[in-house]
Amino acid sequence: MKTVTIVAQGGSFANYINDCTSRGGTSETDEVWTVNAMGGVIKHDLLFAMDDCKLQESSPNRNIKRMMGWLKNHPKFFTSKVYPDYPGAMAYPLNEVVKDIGVPYLNGTVAYAVAYAIYQKFNGIRIYGADFTYKHVHKAERGRGCVEFLLGIAWARGIKLHLPHSTTLLDMCEDPNIRIYGYDAYSLDFDVGEDGPVVLMEDKELPDGAYMEELYLTKENQNAEAMGVT
Repeated sequence: MKTVTIVAQGGSFANYINDCTSRGGTSETDEVWTVNAMGGVIKHDLLFAMDDCKLQESSPNRNIKRMMGWLKNHPKFFTSKVYPDYPGAMAYPLNEVVKDIGVPYLNGTVAYAVAYAIYQKFNGIRIYGADFTYKHVHKAERGRGCVEFLLGIAWARGIKLHLPHSTTLLDMCEDPNIRIYGYDAYSLDFDVGEDGPVVLMEDKELPDGAYMEELYLTKENQNAEAMGVT
């Protein structure tokens, strides 16, 4: 088994820190890859910084400028174009990866990392900090759909996936009755059997329509409060 952990900058990266701490400061996988500024935070084998380095240098964002400062001394990272000022930069193998996944769809840096793991034929991928959206907040970063699409390709190829239960990616943070739509007459849970995933169903009292409407209204109010709308 050849396995890799990808760590991005979303809130669920904290689960990676906790997992490593519980293992005496070590990762569970053969390699650890980071995305953008996370490369300045944790120990890793490879960094993905796909934005054009020269373009990033001209950014008015001070945090980006800080990142570009240490990136010039980084020993090994993938990017979109290699410049002499960044001796550790490597050109991402775009055409090779696109040919392998079968579609030119890589709309964010996390997607490049996942696609490269598929291309390199890793047997397992663990992802932390790739959240994109947050529960009860109608605000999203671009890229979730692309990453989930690529994870579908990975799963179809037999690559084992691990995501923390705190992330919204693949709705991992949701209750089983949210992840499996329509089964309101059952309490659901998940298990892994000899032949693959199993949905466990236990009969429960069917809620009435008024309760469900109130539930949806409560969620809408929580979303509005999170956005500062009253």
